[in-house]
Amino acid sequence: MGKKKKFKVRFKSKKIYILLGFLGGVLLIAFLFSFIILPQISLKGKKNIVLNYKTSYVEKGYKASFLGKDVTKDV
Repeated sequence: MGKKKKFKVRFKSKKIYILLGFLGGVLLIAFLFSFIILPQISLKGKKNIVLNYKTSYVEKGYKASFLGKDVTKDV
C-alpha cells in the first residue's frame, strides 16, 4: 500500500494572509461589540422557577444598563 499524501494549503501571496487577519479582526470586534457596547437587560426574579399547572407568575422587575450606567428608568 502506498503512502498517503498530506494535503496542505499554502498561499503564495501574502495578501491572503492579510485578508484573513482583517476578517478575523472584524469578527473579534463584532463579538466584543455585541457583549460590551449593546445595552444589557437582566431580570430581578429567581433564576429557576417552578410553576404548577394553571398558575400565574409576575416578574419582580428588571435592571438595564448601558456602558456600565444604570438606565432602568429610561426603558
